[in-house]
Amino acid sequence: AGYIKIGFLSAISKGLLKSGDIIVCVGGVPEQGYVDTIMLVEVSLESQLFSGSATVSFPPGLRSEVFETLLAIVLELADQGREGKPVGSIFVLGDHEKVLSLSSPLVFNPFHGHPEESLNINEPQVRESLKEFSSIDGAFVIRDDGAVLAAGRYLNVGYHGEALPQGLGTRHAAAAAITQVTDSIAFTISESTGKVTIFRAGKILTEIEKGSPSASTRAVPV
Repeated sequence: AGYIKIGFLSAISKGLLKSGDIIVCVGGVPEQGYVDTIMLVEVSLESQLFSGSATVSFPPGLRSEVFETLLAIVLELADQGREGKPVGSIFVLGDHEKVLSLSSPLVFNPFHGHPEESLNINEPQVRESLKEFSSIDGAFVIRDDGAVLAAGRYLNVGYHGEALPQGLGTRHAAAAAITQVTDSIAFTISESTGKVTIFRAGKILTEIEKGSPSASTRAVPV
């Protein structure tokens, strides 16, 4: 299921899915060397893979490769933690100006003052910095082209919507809230379970359990 969800997210970020599509998912455990699962999913319907519609649009200008890179980082961090210790974090991608205007710093911004070309999440040192600062309270703010603009931001918005599932706390409510009022996507890592929850437009898009494969090893729909 983790592979399939990641493949779907990749397809959504590229705008490949439309209402009415039927997706055939074929998979298995690589170590076993054979296929053991076939799943049919109709894109226009709610499914066990996605809490929201799989045809939800992503923010305009968001690059699919940036989304996939950030997803890989988040999944790795959720699975491995930082120096073996679990972490809980929020990553907000897209609509950076409005996100910054609706948030305030909890700590000195470690990404402030650096050249923009050195702040992209594809840079190895930036990926390590994201992991290093993941234990800081507050959210990371990432521009749609992949530049990391801030860490440790307190999101000054309240969540107004359907009650979130039991077990989701203030971190998840803050992530849902910021995507209600901005054109962004938010990733949360649960410190207690390692589950990754992705929010769009104030709703849960999908949840990926700890131990799911990273996006770098994902299965992508053809």
